[in-house]
Amino acid sequence: MTHPGGNRAVRVRATVTRIALAALLAATSCTRHVEAGPSSTAPAATRAPDKSAAAATTAIDAGRDTAKPGPEPQSWFMGEDDIRREMKKARGQVLFVHLWATWCAACLQELRSIDKFARTARGRGAVVLSLSLDNDLRGITRVPAVLHDKAPSLTGFVAHFDDPNQFMPLFSRHWEGTIPALFAYDSAGTLRASLIGELEPRELDSLLDRMTPPSRL
Repeated sequence: MTHPGGNRAVRVRATVTRIALAALLAATSCTRHVEAGPSSTAPAATRAPDKSAAAATTAIDAGRDTAKPGPEPQSWFMGEDDIRREMKKARGQVLFVHLWATWCAACLQELRSIDKFARTARGRGAVVLSLSLDNDLRGITRVPAVLHDKAPSLTGFVAHFDDPNQFMPLFSRHWEGTIPALFAYDSAGTLRASLIGELEPRELDSLLDRMTPPSRL
């Protein structure tokens, strides 16, 4: 569903940079949807993005996290086989996969909320894998600094892939490349839900409670 307000998002486009990362460049009308996993009995729900949601851009929010910073995150490249291996290692636990980029304004806007989400999820025994889709040297070198400022709890991995048509199905056969994206898998590795595009903290809270209910002890 395309929102008439003109919100922007980013879709994956196939190209290869000089450092062998695929480019994700073209901004299109923002689509916001919740995708039910293949074995979920609940139907997929859809909601248009808020008109005030930020357009995709390379600008970085000048605000800084006032919380005590953690260790400086480091960047590592992860190829498709590495990602499959990490996702397989998470079997037996709930897994959340977060995809973002430093050139995506909506991604930057949500990083602090995602950071809080990741801390809570890990506290409940879940695994959180965060992957940057930055594709050029400048963006890749900015990943650690952006995470240090906004989301020190997230992993500083940078996805390395050549063919988006092979990369995207790693997470969902229905995902068309829009970011930010958050995929939720149960302990058997089955996709249960995904949040695609701009989101609100209450959506993260709802997803977290659904996938990892808080202890009643």
